[in-house]
Amino acid sequence: MDAVDAALAAVRAAHFGATLLLFGQLAYVLAVSPGRRPGPELSRIAGWCLCTAFVTALAWLLLEAMHMSGLPAAQALGADTVSTVLAQTQFGKVMLFRLATGAALAVLLFRPAAAAPGAAAGGLAGALLAALALTGHAADARGAEGAVRLLSDTAHLVAAGAWLGALVPLALVLRRALRGDETSRGEIPRVLARFSMLGIACMALILVSGVVNAWYTVGSVAALTQTQYGRLLALKVLLFWAILVLAAINRAILTPRIVARRDQEGAMSALIRNTLLELGLGLGVVAVVGLLGITAPASHALAAGPAHEGHEAHEHASTPAAGYTPGLGEIMTLQQMRHAKLWFAGAARNWELADYELDELREGFDDVARLRPMHEGVPVGEMAGKLTAAPLQALDEAIKKKDAAAFARSFDQLTAACNSCHRAAQHGFIRIQRPAAPPVSNQVFSPAK
Repeated sequence: MDAVDAALAAVRAAHFGATLLLFGQLAYVLAVSPGRRPGPELSRIAGWCLCTAFVTALAWLLLEAMHMSGLPAAQALGADTVSTVLAQTQFGKVMLFRLATGAALAVLLFRPAAAAPGAAAGGLAGALLAALALTGHAADARGAEGAVRLLSDTAHLVAAGAWLGALVPLALVLRRALRGDETSRGEIPRVLARFSMLGIACMALILVSGVVNAWYTVGSVAALTQTQYGRLLALKVLLFWAILVLAAINRAILTPRIVARRDQEGAMSALIRNTLLELGLGLGVVAVVGLLGITAPASHALAAGPAHEGHEAHEHASTPAAGYTPGLGEIMTLQQMRHAKLWFAGAARNWELADYELDELREGFDDVARLRPMHEGVPVGEMAGKLTAAPLQALDEAIKKKDAAAFARSFDQLTAACNSCHRAAQHGFIRIQRPAAPPVSNQVFSPAK
């Protein structure tokens, strides 16, 4: 894992954590708090969560621009590359929607004389959280499988947010009751009963959706130990079971003691401690999720090994020799060569050669759509065509105008589109960048004199 990947995992985890906690605060108000009254700490906690979510969303966007473009930070963070990521990738469009949703939620929560948070605020916070499903592995699937995976991921996120975030106001109301606040002490039996029902529903939904997600991303027991994704998922499951044990103790032992007023203060102290332990373990799960998001799913990682090679061999063997069809890897290797030659032709202002290489690139993408439209269940032909259409057109215009600056911008946009396509096809480990040296030594790239 390089520095960019490590930073991306950390930023993802922080963003997920802030968004989950924000939604949980509002879920508590709507589903647990008597009279739907917010606690005195809500505005402060929600404000911190929103600020953290906003800052980490921007950091995530910039890191993705670096990751997709393969450019050094100074170039990748330029307006052209960032605008390409925002306008031409699903990740960018989802991030724009989420930033707008977060802004609307902030206005609703913090406008002057704002009323107690209602269903509208909860809906916006839920949309902010649920849209994260569109930035994960499930968003890359298509058809019925894609719909099932997105629905499962969304349910997983919403349930996790409602449970994890609601732990914070629960611990706070218990602390106020323990310190002698009579209003809070009187509400404790109802609060615990409602939170218990919320927790059971959330845990059941997390468990079911987690099994569905694992079915698609892992696929076998062996993959849990043979892949990095599998090992991370096993750690996540272990943390979840530890949370379940604490939740069972809280419901079966501590809650009845508090309601029956048997050593109520001691039971409340223990419940606060266990609630904070649950919160800590939950944040540990979020940290693991940050790593899972940048790790190839176990099912894909195993397919990239011998089984994957066998699949490719089978594809080729099933094609008659007289009608041999090149594999996707062969076509893309030629595309990589054309990409590099296009750059050196444009950099040397050999516009005739650049026009020729651009035409070759277009033909290569047409070959992908015609000969290998699907790869491991992913419609790479359609995806490559959509993502590269705009930068290829911009390159064509720059070459016709003989505009070196526009050519460089459009070339970087094409590079970002290529890397975005690779990530969407679960091949994010293939990262393209501006070439540093000519791909061949027997061709002159400068224009003829």
